[in-house]
Amino acid sequence: MFDIITLGTAAQDIFLNVNFLKKQNNLICIEPGKKWDIERPFIQTGGGATNTAVAFSRLGFKTGIIARIGNDDAGHIIQKTAREEHIDLKFLQKDKHEGTAFSVILTKENEDRTIFTYRGASQKINLKEITLNQLNTKWLYISGLRGDSIEVLEPILRYAKQKKIQVAMNPGSQELEKRELLKYVDVLIVNKEEAEKIAGVKADSLVLLKKIKMLGPKIIAVTNGKEKIYIADESRTYSSLPYDVEVKNTLGAGDAFGSGFVAAVMQNKTMEEAIIVANLNASSVIQHVGAKIGLLYKSQVKKYKEQRKIVKIKEEN
Repeated sequence: MFDIITLGTAAQDIFLNVNFLKKQNNLICIEPGKKWDIERPFIQTGGGATNTAVAFSRLGFKTGIIARIGNDDAGHIIQKTAREEHIDLKFLQKDKHEGTAFSVILTKENEDRTIFTYRGASQKINLKEITLNQLNTKWLYISGLRGDSIEVLEPILRYAKQKKIQVAMNPGSQELEKRELLKYVDVLIVNKEEAEKIAGVKADSLVLLKKIKMLGPKIIAVTNGKEKIYIADESRTYSSLPYDVEVKNTLGAGDAFGSGFVAAVMQNKTMEEAIIVANLNASSVIQHVGAKIGLLYKSQVKKYKEQRKIVKIKEEN
């Protein structure tokens, strides 16, 4: 029996520092035909399924992963990393034709990151290669699915409902179009822009929470960068600012927050405690380059919390 199985993308992330490039008219400009010397790239596995799987495993849960990779070096590295992080790979699919997904992330000081992504095998998760009755787990954590992979979503959600498997979802753009599936979701984690797309209206987070709650999720978390986080369960609504830390990279912050929050819910912690663990995990990740380095281990959470200033959690009316 798994504690949790994550479903989503598995990829390789390549971070390139492009501080040497000039910015003109709000554009980062590259002169064609030139060669550039760059700093050593930082390379790490990424994708929502692997990021959250590592997070859950480090927090002490028996974890599996459903994703699809190619038969290439990137795919081999993803498998190696997963094994080192004690993640079960029995549901990992291998594509004979498509390569493993990868992203090139351009980082420039004081600028938003720019990402070039090859989706590859991550778009081809095949329902026929998933034996549903082998998904023996207490929880599912679903992150953004791409391309044809979206076709596995509804059958898996229906199976989870039938087997009383709890479902957490941090949706990508395709899932946002399928509001009717939110009735299967127990915990929904979205940013404010995503919440507005689901609700179909631009509004403050408290209004968005009420509208989304009507679609079925029992617990909803709405993040908003450095601004207040709002969380609603079946009876109360809470708000909290994230921890104020130096930000080196925001890639993976959503995965860290969502996995930390759900991990606490899985342990039957209070909403206040879940918010704290989520904030701690995200704040640790954004102080590092890459989506995994800062993910906290179970043994680190208490000490890391003691090193942070107290963040107040307010119960909203």
